[in-house]
Amino acid sequence: MRVSFSAVSNSILAIECVDEMSSLIARITHRKGQIVEADQIFNWRNISDTEEMQITADVSGDQTTLEISANYSTMAFFIFFAVMFSGMFLTAAIGGFAFQPKTSFGLGTIALSGVVISYLISRMVWGGFAQKRISELKMLLEYLCDFIEKTDAQEHR
Repeated sequence: MRVSFSAVSNSILAIECVDEMSSLIARITHRKGQIVEADQIFNWRNISDTEEMQITADVSGDQTTLEISANYSTMAFFIFFAVMFSGMFLTAAIGGFAFQPKTSFGLGTIALSGVVISYLISRMVWGGFAQKRISELKMLLEYLCDFIEKTDAQEHR
């Protein structure tokens, strides 16, 4: 539910490129964050109902350290709750209609089946989301490193 990546670029992020880097992040992530004043040369943050993401760039010496951290706890809860509720509803509707249980054992079996099936489906949905998001964040980290190297090379011409 929490993801953190970092990379070190052997180039320096120039303070003049901070707005351009923020625009690049917005284009890639489709999220509009804000630059926050901090000790780092660059600190970008996006907080929404389902995600908290922070990207920092810290220049020391002749290199830039990039860090991306994201928290998806709320998204995981939302996925689990939505799938669990839907799965229980469908299990009760289909199980009740198809089997028409008349005993508490039959009702309990349908309810337990619904919980297990819903849990497994929610894990599968979350796993798919998490894998996709992790690969997107790794790609973002590569793009940002390339951006820093490109702008540093242009500045030294």
